[in-house]
Amino acid sequence: MTFKNRLLHTGLLAAALAMGASVAHADRPALSEDIYKPASDELSASNRLVFQASRDDRFGQVLPLNNAQNTVAVYGDDAFVEIVAYGPGIKLLLADGVHADRVASMAASGINFSACSNTMTNMGLKEEDLVEGVKVVNSGVVRIHELQRADFTYVRP
Repeated sequence: MTFKNRLLHTGLLAAALAMGASVAHADRPALSEDIYKPASDELSASNRLVFQASRDDRFGQVLPLNNAQNTVAVYGDDAFVEIVAYGPGIKLLLADGVHADRVASMAASGINFSACSNTMTNMGLKEEDLVEGVKVVNSGVVRIHELQRADFTYVRP
């Protein structure tokens, strides 16, 4: 295949994916401009970290949990920690999941968890399928991006 043909195929594929994505999410409400803007309590801590959870293997789920707990152990009340789960990592936050008790305990102790609504829709999940205390955001990647814009340190374990 020539470079020109590869370029054409790539462009057509990108256009098809973009059209499919817009059709799949046409029934969703438009995002308000500040839906992802961190709240003042999130910004008051000097040590702000966001951890990505996007894998469903044991190591990919345990590591962000360990990292979040270790961060809070070091910084205490001067830390705001959030774990954002999307894609296969959403399984970390399921109420019937392997880590449900640990996630619930961590959420009760002040560690924040966000679940991607896009992933939940694609997997047929509802908010009641999640561990109590997990916040649902429209896009996990956008949540991470907005937290980075607010000077959060992004960690992808």
